[in-house]
Amino acid sequence: MADRRDSKNRKLNKGEYQRSDGRYAYRYTDADGIERWVYSWRLTDADRPPAGKEYTEPLREMEIRIARALDDGIRIYEARKTTLNECFETYLSTKVKIKDITRVSYRKFWDYYIRETIGRRFISDLRYSDLVKFFGGLINGGLKQSSVERIFGLVRPTLDLAVRDNLLKSNPAVGVMDALKTKEGASGPKRALTQAQQEAFLGFLERCPRHRKLYRLMIFLLGTGCRIGEARGLTWNDCDFEHGMIFIEHQLQYYKAPGEKKHREHITTVKSRSSQRVIPMFTAVKDALLEERDEQEVLGIKSVTIDGLTGFIFVKSNGSVMEVSDVFVSIDNAVKEYNRIEDGRAERECREPNRIPHFSAHNLRHTFCTRLYENEPNMKVVQEIMGHSNITTTMNIYADVEKATKVRSFQKLDGKIV
Repeated sequence: MADRRDSKNRKLNKGEYQRSDGRYAYRYTDADGIERWVYSWRLTDADRPPAGKEYTEPLREMEIRIARALDDGIRIYEARKTTLNECFETYLSTKVKIKDITRVSYRKFWDYYIRETIGRRFISDLRYSDLVKFFGGLINGGLKQSSVERIFGLVRPTLDLAVRDNLLKSNPAVGVMDALKTKEGASGPKRALTQAQQEAFLGFLERCPRHRKLYRLMIFLLGTGCRIGEARGLTWNDCDFEHGMIFIEHQLQYYKAPGEKKHREHITTVKSRSSQRVIPMFTAVKDALLEERDEQEVLGIKSVTIDGLTGFIFVKSNGSVMEVSDVFVSIDNAVKEYNRIEDGRAERECREPNRIPHFSAHNLRHTFCTRLYENEPNMKVVQEIMGHSNITTTMNIYADVEKATKVRSFQKLDGKIV
C-alpha cells in the first residue's frame, strides 16, 4: 500500500489524516474502547496555520499526550471537554455532609473569583504555571493571603477529584501556594491583645456608659473564647448560673439557604462535634451576663424568635439579635475613640501612647486562648475549652505563647549565666 502523504508531501503516520480543507486529524481509541478524533491546522510545531485559522496545538504533540494518557488510563477525551467549573459542581455534589451555610460560602467564593476566570478553562489545559500566575495575581491585587488560601482550598480538592476520576494524571495545583508564600505574605495565627492592651481597653469601656453593652460582650468573648456566631446564638437557657456553666450547642448564622429567596438568620449546629462544649463561667462573665439580663428586664426588651429559639442574650433594644456588622462597627468605633483619647493623654504626659491595634471579634478568641495557656499548660484542657477539633490548632497557639515565654525567661537570665 502506498504511503499516505499530506499536501506538503510529508508521510502521514498511522491514524493521521488530512482533510480536504487542509485540517489534520488523528483517530485513536480511548480507555473505554470508544473511537475518538482530534484536529489541528498544524501537523508539527514548525507549521503555520492557514490565514484566518486558529493557532492550535500541533497534531503530533497531541498524539504524544494522548499516548501517555492512554498508558496511564487517563480519560483524556473527557478531560479536554470538562471545564474547571464542571469539575467543581461534581466536587460539591460529593460534599453531602457539609452545612448549608458552608455550601453557600463555597459557591460565593467560587462565583466571585473562579467561575468567569480560570473556571472556564478545560482542566486538561490547566498548568501549574497558570495557577501560580492566577493566585499570584490575586495576592498582588491586594487580596488577603487568608482569602487566597480559602479560594485555593476549593480549587485544589476539585482538581484532586479529577485525578481520582482519571481525568488528570496529576494535580497541577500541588505546590502552588508554597511557591507564593513569603515571610510577609504567609498567613499566621490571629494576633492576640497583650495583657496591658486588654486591661486598658476594658477599663475604657467600663468607664463609658455608652459603651456598656459592648463592654459586657467583650467580657463574655474574652472570658469564654466563644466564636461570634456562638455568642450571637446564645440564649438564657444555655446558661446555668447556679452551677456557673455555659453550654455551647448551636450558633447563629446569617445566610440565604438553598430554596430560600432571602438572607436571614439561621440556627445551625456548631462548627464541629468538638465545638459542642461546656465552659465554666468566670465571675466577671457571670456578672456581665446578669447585668445584661437585668437591663433587658428593666427596659422590657423581648427577644425575637429564630427557628423556634428565643431568649437570645446579645440583642438590640428592639429585641433583634446583634448583627456581626454591629459588633465590628462598635469595636472599631470604640478603638478609634480610645486611641484618640490615649494619644492626647500621652502627649500631655510626654510618653509613648498605649494604643490598641485594630482587631476583630475573632482576635478576642485568640486572646482568650493565649491567656488560658499562660495560666493552664495542660493542652487537653485548652483544646476542650476552645472546642478545637484538632490539637494542632491548639499547639499553634502554644508555640506562639511559648516563644514569648522563652524570650521573657532569657531576658531575666541575661548576664546571670554567661
